[in-house]
Amino acid sequence: MKNRLTTLIAALVAALLLVACVAVPVAEPASDGAAADTLATTEDSTSETEADSAMTDTCEAGFNLIEHEHIMGTSICVPVSPERIAVLDFNQTSLFLALDIAPVVYSSTWQEMISTQNPELSGQLEELLTDARDAGSTAGFSLETVAAAQPDLILAPNYYPDTYDALAEIAPTVMYDVENMNWREHMLLTGHSIGRSVEVEELFTSVDARLEQLTATIADEGSTPSISVLGFYGDPVPYALFDSFAFADILRQAEIPLHPVGGMSSDEIMAEYGSPVLPVSLEMLDLIDAERLLVVVDTAEGEGFFGDLQQEAVWGNLSVVQSEQVHARGSYWYSANPYDLHKIIDDLFQIVAGVDPADISPNPLVNE
Repeated sequence: MKNRLTTLIAALVAALLLVACVAVPVAEPASDGAAADTLATTEDSTSETEADSAMTDTCEAGFNLIEHEHIMGTSICVPVSPERIAVLDFNQTSLFLALDIAPVVYSSTWQEMISTQNPELSGQLEELLTDARDAGSTAGFSLETVAAAQPDLILAPNYYPDTYDALAEIAPTVMYDVENMNWREHMLLTGHSIGRSVEVEELFTSVDARLEQLTATIADEGSTPSISVLGFYGDPVPYALFDSFAFADILRQAEIPLHPVGGMSSDEIMAEYGSPVLPVSLEMLDLIDAERLLVVVDTAEGEGFFGDLQQEAVWGNLSVVQSEQVHARGSYWYSANPYDLHKIIDDLFQIVAGVDPADISPNPLVNE
């Protein structure tokens, strides 16, 4: 079980350096459809029918045109109201759960990961997927299973670009570039593709409202502490996490400074290490000594690595350790879907503002 969870976490991190990525300019908080600027639509009202049916004259009747620079082919005609959708992505599966949309195809890898990160959702997710077909793990989806489900729309990340033509033969396929879309763009693209953009905007609104309250609550406390974020990826050496994750957008919007490490930009870290995360050796630990330190651990192996790190003398010398401001949290900090974004906000209320979010701004996706 330990190895299985470690493999799942590694798969998630590899996949989710993804939608959270901010190699493109970060979208501002959604307002009056502003986050939709990169999509070829002409929506000027909040009518969901109008918002998701722009430019249909370029497609045959019953289809809408979706255009985006980060999808395969850059444009595609999709059904106006798709009813049988195959979903082959982690964050989209979570988004479908938040929107209460049952897909006809899913991946057991992502189902297991969602249930691992959010045990409280496992029953709800299982019910949502009752009649859906499992296309298998991310190691290789079954095209036969996808075809057998007879989807009228397929949503997939570009982890396997060689499968695009085969998937497109089955049904219109929106395959997106996970490395060049931030989380808002990704969710909005999904909303437009499935005819639910207004509902996605409502999810943005709930996130933005809580972030406004978080910012105001922190301001009431005076100065805003900086925060560093570390993670373990099946290796005893922790990694400092930066702009390649959705939490960086959340911190930015809440005006919480992400502690710089070694004075390196995300681009410089990518060039030096071939990854948008920075390995932090014992000799470098002082570089992550922020006023708050969040450590992402949720496997037995990761907990073991973190336990070993805490036994090192240099660890005890960190001011953040001495001030007892080290906080361990789960791998939802790697994610970019409504459930996990709200859990990150919950953590920030507790860790940075020092308050119970339930008293200030309750999580709207938590069932009381």
